[in-house]
Amino acid sequence: MNKKKILLIFGSNGNLGKIISKKLIKKYKIITAGRVKNCKILFKNYLSIPKIISNVSPDIIINLIAKTDVDDCEKNKRAARLANIEVVKKIVIGIKNSNKKIKFIHFSTDHIYSNKKIKPSKEIEPEITNYYAKTKFLGEKAALKCNSIIIRTNFIGKQSLKKKLSLSDWIYHSLKNNKKIFGYKNIFFNPLHTSTLVKILVKVIEKKNIKGIFNLGANGYISKYDLIKFFSKKANKQNLLTAIDYKNNITRPRRPFNMIMHNDKIENFLSIKLPSIQTEINKTLKEYF
Repeated sequence: MNKKKILLIFGSNGNLGKIISKKLIKKYKIITAGRVKNCKILFKNYLSIPKIISNVSPDIIINLIAKTDVDDCEKNKRAARLANIEVVKKIVIGIKNSNKKIKFIHFSTDHIYSNKKIKPSKEIEPEITNYYAKTKFLGEKAALKCNSIIIRTNFIGKQSLKKKLSLSDWIYHSLKNNKKIFGYKNIFFNPLHTSTLVKILVKVIEKKNIKGIFNLGANGYISKYDLIKFFSKKANKQNLLTAIDYKNNITRPRRPFNMIMHNDKIENFLSIKLPSIQTEINKTLKEYF
């Protein structure tokens, strides 16, 4: 019987980390590392990451550690740098110090894009709009110091963690509690459902000779307003939704208007066809209604 490969997940306490662990537990020996009690390895300081990698000696590393709150990244730049850049640097040091060939998968974001036209951006077309995006982009640069796979993505789906709501959780609970919602009709993106994202991740793990930056989103796109509109119709609460234009102002960090990702590179590399945005929305709605 073949020995299970060791998969070390940093930042496994989030929703995506939990789904990945559940999906891959039968095939891989999962070691979770983070700052919460349910992780197998607890660490308080990112400086200990190289030692963790040395002790675990993993075959695969997935990094999900990130500070994602755009406003908070602007206010707490040091914390943003630590989570989004310095952690990655320490993982790379740990990989380089290892005598094993470790596959490193680093999760990034669609926030790196802000195409002025409503069309998908390719991997070579980043446009940085705020400090969060800057730190994630520099984190990618750090990850590329070794043979890494960087996945730029966004996802929707029901969150299993009560303390941290996903976008779709926030929409659902706002409508359930009869709160008015303002939906931006001029901000566009193409998220995948979490289940789809994990299926593609499995293919990435199993694919040989893969490295570099890959976009991973649904085919097509939707505005934030239209996504909320699907929920409000299902809940029969269209009266709570108002369409507005997002306008950048000096009191808050700039936001990208167009985060639509071009998927040809990963579709060609993995010989797959990613689902439509409508398919992913339908999956999400079924989780709530």
